[in-house]
Amino acid sequence: METLTTTFAKESRLQFNPHDIYISTIEWLSELEFSKTELSLLSKLLDKSFLRAHKQQEYCELLRLDKRVKLFLNYTLRDMQRKIAEHEKHFVLLDENIFTQDEQFIHDEHKENESCLTEFRNDLNKLKNELFHFVEGEWKSATTRNFAL
Repeated sequence: METLTTTFAKESRLQFNPHDIYISTIEWLSELEFSKTELSLLSKLLDKSFLRAHKQQEYCELLRLDKRVKLFLNYTLRDMQRKIAEHEKHFVLLDENIFTQDEQFIHDEHKENESCLTEFRNDLNKLKNELFHFVEGEWKSATTRNFAL
């Protein structure tokens, strides 16, 4: 039984490539920064849509979407950025003090962050799809109103 554990630990370390994991972590930080820009743009798009809202139902839906975008921007995104930045700092600590348990911790943390980032991407895409669908419908409605005049 001890042989299996030792073999697994060795295989796990062979798959661990700190450079590749560090590069993907930096790419994640860049992706999150782009998401911040994207969410800011979506917030501005919603602000412009408020000016076009004519019905109470449209206005309420805009308020709901605006709240979701701002919560996602101010909490979900910030939390994800903090988590990935903390992960990046662990690489500095790994350089200073290389122990196998530190490598395993970084590897496990990276896998967990990868999973969280996948969930983050899915949630962001759902939010964007909902927002785009609403704005597209609102613009079509405004175009119809303008032609009716």
